Amino acid sequence: MKFAFIRAEDEKKTFPVVPMCRVLEVSTSGYYAWLHREPSEQSQRKAELTAKVKAAHEDSRGSYGSPRVTKKLNKSGEKVSEKTVAKIMQEQDLAARKKRRFKATPNSKHEERIADNLLQRDFTTDAPNKLWVTDVTAVWTLVG
Repeated sequence: MKFAFIRAEDEKKTFPVVPMCRVLEVSTSGYYAWLHREPSEQSQRKAELTAKVKAAHEDSRGSYGSPRVTKKLNKSGEKVSEKTVAKIMQEQDLAARKKRRFKATPNSKHEERIADNLLQRDFTTDAPNKLWVTDVTAVWTLVG
């Protein structure tokens, strides 16, 4: 973690490497050894898994979450847990696209009589109990 900070600051040319190593109490030779070291097996595995998770998520057009991505990867022979997939998806800002809720619309293809609009959206009245209005979704009828 300290080495990564030193590298980030060195790329910005904010401070020289040697004083940063001294302040952070790490050896300069250790920093340069870390800088040229090959990635660990664990980080290589994570990079491979990240690519596979991204590919599986894109194949589903963004609709799969971590459970389905995990099943797809396990089916293809990749041994991975759902928690690992969920963590990778969160790090990569991948999320399942949510399904839209079903919205029932009125059935206008019927032969039933449609009530006339007597108010024409004018809900003002001069005395109480002259106009009665309601939400039509709350009126139950035998027709439906």
